[in-house]
Amino acid sequence: MENTDLCSFCGYYCGACDIYNGNIEHHAAGLKGIMNAYGFDFSDLPGMTLSNPEFQAVLDNIITFFRPGISCREGCGACIQNCAVKRCVQERGIDTCAFCDQFPCEKLEGHGNIAFTGLNEQRELGLQVWADRMAAKVAAGWSYVD
Repeated sequence: MENTDLCSFCGYYCGACDIYNGNIEHHAAGLKGIMNAYGFDFSDLPGMTLSNPEFQAVLDNIITFFRPGISCREGCGACIQNCAVKRCVQERGIDTCAFCDQFPCEKLEGHGNIAFTGLNEQRELGLQVWADRMAAKVAAGWSYVD
């Protein structure tokens, strides 16, 4: 897989993503295991409105939805199939929003500062150089939650 294959349409690098790397799935499964092993009933917690079976169903959905090892370009759960950014980039035949003549636009609202930073760096460096730099950071242990 090329480093550019891990470039999302909206400016993130999938290699640094906790969904892609399996951390979300791992921690949701771990929490479910702890609940089962110790018989915790989270419905007794202040402010908890879900019963244990409902909360475990949420964890099951997280585990199912956020599958590791699937990039945004391949249809990762975080990049919903009807994503407006993904659809726009594909229709325009460009790699990412960074290379759109209308960047930035309203389709990127809600994607956060990380996405805009990534897109601006892609415009400045080019996609391959940016992807290679991101891959090197990830190889050194960096991720978006650091």
